[in-house]
Amino acid sequence: MAERQRVTGIGGVFFKSRDPEALSQWYARHLGVPYKAGEGAAFRWADDPQADAGMTVWSAFPAGTKYFDPSPAPFMIDFRVADLDEYLVLHPLLRGTNAKSYGFFASTNAFADVV
Repeated sequence: MAERQRVTGIGGVFFKSRDPEALSQWYARHLGVPYKAGEGAAFRWADDPQADAGMTVWSAFPAGTKYFDPSPAPFMIDFRVADLDEYLVLHPLLRGTNAKSYGFFASTNAFADVV
């Protein structure tokens, strides 16, 4: 039996804020989050054995952003998986992939009512 596909890491944590710039600056100043204006923060995975050395992106968005649509949630978490195509076959609640210059993404609103 093939090993079940699982999440291998968190690729991004995104959330809405009334003042994303001020909030991001607060996290940078008080907690040392490596925030860069217009980019958010990137936490590189020092122990990642893959050549592309993964990272987790952290970013605040304006409260009125449509980026998370159609989800009504005030946050979005991107999970990293080893084989997205296989993961999509095994998890039919996820919708197809969106190709970006920095990776491929699938999405779901199946759990939106839980939050």
